[in-house]
Amino acid sequence: MYKVLIAEDEPFIGDSIRKMMERFGPEFEVCACVYDGEAALERLEEESFDVVLTDIRMPGMDGIEVLRRIDRDYPNIITVVISGYEIFDYARKALKYHASEYLLKPVSIDNMKELLAKLKVLLVEREKEQHYQKIFSAVGVGGGEKKEGNIWRVIMGKRLQQKSCQKSLVWFPLISVHYFARSRECRLPII
Repeated sequence: MYKVLIAEDEPFIGDSIRKMMERFGPEFEVCACVYDGEAALERLEEESFDVVLTDIRMPGMDGIEVLRRIDRDYPNIITVVISGYEIFDYARKALKYHASEYLLKPVSIDNMKELLAKLKVLLVEREKEQHYQKIFSAVGVGGGEKKEGNIWRVIMGKRLQQKSCQKSLVWFPLISVHYFARSRECRLPII
């Protein structure tokens, strides 16, 4: 289950979003609905979340400040903006703080289904990356979080050019796979 926090100052809208998420995304659990940005940050200090959906305009601390603090203090949380305003400046600021989506109110069922599908892909990718970072840290490969070089690219299922593949046999004792590519591009199967 992926844990979700909703920060929305209009209770009806927050409840509607919660019900849609639970109906169309059984792998998502809305653990909290709060009505302002300060309450959202307090909940983040108390509990861990995978996703935060936040309104832009709320009393007290606005959604942009919530995004800024999440980006700074909780970089693994995926953020989504829900707004009744189609103002470019809001969208630009949301992107600056790495919001993955910007939904306009009222949120339709189709928009919610599309959002849930995108979130699931992002969360699965995040889990896979965290899993391999743990493996790398445990075996001392690539410095844990270092994301460069062919070892990281192959393990993450990225494509390598033929030249890189033919230089040597790519061997990874941590997953017990020997792999040699003869095509223009090669991939190591993810297990």
